[in-house]
Amino acid sequence: SFPVVVLVVVFLVLIFLAGWFLYLESNRNYGQLATSLITAAGVVLTLSMTQARAIEQQEREDKRHHARLESEAKMQDERLRMESEREHKRLASEAQKDRAQRSITQRIDLAEKLASAVEHLSSENELKQAAGVQEILFQIDDWHALIKSEIAGIEEKEPEINSRKGVLKEESLRRRQELFDIAYKFDTKNVELLKSR
Repeated sequence: SFPVVVLVVVFLVLIFLAGWFLYLESNRNYGQLATSLITAAGVVLTLSMTQARAIEQQEREDKRHHARLESEAKMQDERLRMESEREHKRLASEAQKDRAQRSITQRIDLAEKLASAVEHLSSENELKQAAGVQEILFQIDDWHALIKSEIAGIEEKEPEINSRKGVLKEESLRRRQELFDIAYKFDTKNVELLKSR
């Protein structure tokens, strides 16, 4: 560093001057001045070594401090990542529960609508019978949408499970066929109902 270089240069200049004065001592009385310069050079050398050691010590301390800060930052990042993962899992679990509850509610609602539609088909009133056919045909789309959303929920949660998807697809086809059978094979002589079909 710059202060150490300056001290080394001063040390070399003092040594050079001390040598010069020792050389001149034979001609003149410069011995005491040369001794003082050598002492000053020793002090400068000691200061430069102390300065170099202090700088080295500070660099080591800075490295240790930097390593500690990096370690703390990594630990904080890991802690935040784990908390984020836990929160994501919790939210996904809650979403899955909500989806399952909505699915159950929709299944109950569709069962009630089917019972109402069958009651309308069984009515003596021609308009009620025609409305019953329409209600059943609308249910085909409702069941398809419900089962499609249940399959999407399974794919989000457990992409590797295909057996549950297969069961739901089979249920969708079975429900569709049952509803078509109810709507189109219901025995009637009612002309309005036949037109509605």
